[in-house]
Amino acid sequence: MRREQYKKMGLPENQTTVFKYLLSITRTIWHSSLILFFSAFSNNVLSDSDKSTGISEKNQYNLLIFHDNMSEVQNQFSQSLQAQLLLKMPDYNYELIDTSSKSRKKIEAHLTQPASCAVTIGAVATQKVLSVRHPVYIFSLYVPRYKLDNLYRIYQKLGIPLSGIYEEQPFTRQMFLAKALNPELNQVNILLGQADKFYLREFQKLASENQLSLNYQILKPADTPEKFLNNVTKPTDFLLILNNAQLFQNSKLTGVVLAAYYQKVNLIGNRIEHAKIGTLASIYTSPNTLAIETTGELKKICEAKINQNNKPEGKTKSNSGKNNRDKNQSDSQTKPRFANSFSVIINDQIAQNMQLGNLSSNELSKQVTRMENEQNRRHGNE
Repeated sequence: MRREQYKKMGLPENQTTVFKYLLSITRTIWHSSLILFFSAFSNNVLSDSDKSTGISEKNQYNLLIFHDNMSEVQNQFSQSLQAQLLLKMPDYNYELIDTSSKSRKKIEAHLTQPASCAVTIGAVATQKVLSVRHPVYIFSLYVPRYKLDNLYRIYQKLGIPLSGIYEEQPFTRQMFLAKALNPELNQVNILLGQADKFYLREFQKLASENQLSLNYQILKPADTPEKFLNNVTKPTDFLLILNNAQLFQNSKLTGVVLAAYYQKVNLIGNRIEHAKIGTLASIYTSPNTLAIETTGELKKICEAKINQNNKPEGKTKSNSGKNNRDKNQSDSQTKPRFANSFSVIINDQIAQNMQLGNLSSNELSKQVTRMENEQNRRHGNE
């Protein structure tokens, strides 16, 4: 009877076989249930993870850092900047992008991603990023003043916000260092190229304000700087080396250093590289100090940009005038500028050759700071 029932149900006729058959079905159902359970659990974890990541990304801001074949000093700055960003801007995600292997289209793809600000290290990276003409705020480092000022004028008209800190130190600090080395100094000398000759009037005014006469020579690209050393200087004078690659690239600067040594002319540089090559002394800002200053500036600029983007629309006419004034004031505050902090480095070997005895970098730095503060007070009272 049971066999007939099993047969009608499509089951095996043997009772033992039936039991094994039912057991296999039970195992299959149990196994399937476990798979479904763990699958559902995994999906919930992934969903929560995605949700958490989404919230994190929503609350964080992006900062793009572009560079191109960095020098040793620039690489030190990049590492210091990353450390400072983690410490002082933890809500920002930053991305390092090497533009040396990137086409314009790929750079544009990076810029079109949501980003609060962009940092460019070096003139090449700065020009590549600016050429995309994407309206993201760009803060530039390690670009000579004449080049950064020119880029600022061009791209300001195109609505591309650009700021930064000049690669070199201000002319006044070089003058003050020369005066600290020789309090009786009454003249300084400079060699200008075609790119920085437009600052001549500014330099003349600054020299006059500090009771110094300025002797200068404007050179053409083919001119050799050391050839004109006799014309612009006299023994024991100071020649202030400007940040002009046309005149003072490493190969040419070596010739200037040798000529200055034989003619007993003291060279004052405005970058640390100048002292390493052979100037008597140089004013400079260390990569770590520059990274600290840059991070503070970025924090203000990026947060101001975020706050501006988060402002509700529909301002009244009475407020629009104030907003325009605030915007103009903000723009003027974010023009490229010189670094606030600086140090002095002495080339001890050159100092001995010039028979200048033991010179203290710290003491000279204090004297330069004191002169700079006095000048700022005078200008503040005018």
